[in-house]
Amino acid sequence: PALFDIGVIYSKTGNFREALKAYNRTLECNPNYIQALCNVGVLHKNSQDLETAIKYYKRALEIDPNFEVARNNIAIAYTDLGTRRKNENDIEAGISWYKRALTYNPKYSDAW
Repeated sequence: PALFDIGVIYSKTGNFREALKAYNRTLECNPNYIQALCNVGVLHKNSQDLETAIKYYKRALEIDPNFEVARNNIAIAYTDLGTRRKNENDIEAGISWYKRALTYNPKYSDAW
């Protein structure tokens, strides 16, 4: 997992563009590398591209439905979408996203 480790180093040093390149190269070699899928999701979430982040978390969960990191991260992303919709005065959509977050992590307190 040297390419993955390079991505981790780039992420930790704040070089997110290079981190994304390294993770994508990792996924070219192994499309089922769930940690890389999850880390790509984190990079997208941190840049507020929540929909893309969710796609990567879902891919990781298709491979391993019990991967707790992805389950927690997708709950956070759904909660962030709920908050975004709530702040746009779309309360019903916000509630819907919060409920979706709870399906992935029923103990995620921010969704309550």
